[in-house]
Amino acid sequence: RDALLTDHLVRRLFFEQVVSWEGCFMRPEVGLAEGGLTYDGTHIDTSKRLHPRRHSNPSKEALHLGLLALAVGQEGLPRVLFPLGVALEQLEKKATALEKYRVA
Repeated sequence: RDALLTDHLVRRLFFEQVVSWEGCFMRPEVGLAEGGLTYDGTHIDTSKRLHPRRHSNPSKEALHLGLLALAVGQEGLPRVLFPLGVALEQLEKKATALEKYRVA
């Protein structure tokens, strides 16, 4: 446990694993709508059932765009989160969705 606090390599590997698992949620029909926009989390009711929200939020879109841009630039941990091809595909879908929203 102490190595996570003191060893840069151990810390980096830990965060790469965390980001890799987070990537499981950043895919269509889990954390992303088929059209490329993000879902704004999940509501847990009093019976502990999950109800995914089917709307987006500007702050989530901004965060997703930033992560995708870093992944395309192959910078930092976002490149673990999104392989280059996936990042480009998601950016294309998101740009199309935002353009449709803009002209509506």
